[in-house]
Amino acid sequence: MKENDFHLTIPAKVGEQLHLNAETPVRLVVKNNQLVVQFTDLPLRIFQLSVWIWPVVTAFIASIGFYLANRLTAQISLTGSQSLASWFILVGVLVGMLLFAGFFIRNRRRVNHTYKASVYWRTFPVITLAVTVILLLGLLGWFWLLGSAFAGASFDRFTASLIFFIFGLFVNIVMVYAALAIDAGVLSTLLTLVIVCGVVISMATNGQHHWWQHNLSFLGTRPPPMLGSSISR
Repeated sequence: MKENDFHLTIPAKVGEQLHLNAETPVRLVVKNNQLVVQFTDLPLRIFQLSVWIWPVVTAFIASIGFYLANRLTAQISLTGSQSLASWFILVGVLVGMLLFAGFFIRNRRRVNHTYKASVYWRTFPVITLAVTVILLLGLLGWFWLLGSAFAGASFDRFTASLIFFIFGLFVNIVMVYAALAIDAGVLSTLLTLVIVCGVVISMATNGQHHWWQHNLSFLGTRPPPMLGSSISR
């Protein structure tokens, strides 16, 4: 044995609870002067065929449904009430939520060693709702940016369905990966991203001049008049 070689022995009861075997890849990380054991099988699982089947199949079925639902429409607008954006936000959020919930439940064995089963099932609807809201806000911001960059754009039914499939496949893969990688660190990162993205979208969509004076500071601005009072010139 080399000087730098070490062996880690895990109790059999713990190995059975976590479904470990001799081939399970393990990584040791030092955090806050503590040795943390991490399992590095997530990158392998996300590229497994069984993980890719559901995102591809659901995106394909959703795009076929979108194609048939718009069979009487020659041109489909990018944004608007009956557009690619409105259809995708509705269907994409629903399918993404179902995929996240399904893979999150499927992955509960890995999560349960961190949280008790009772805590896990209590947090399940909250986490699912939070991720769904994040997805909704992300899609709203994304299609707003596309609508601003390609104002008045429209597509034929086949092209719109192809774009629908590509967007759906991307969203579905992201939701599946989020379900497999979810933990306390990921949740805190998502919370930070939501805050930052919300600020950026609010800044981009604000059409008032000098909006920053009112939102960031009231210095140098005139206070609104009191009710019942008049402004003299």
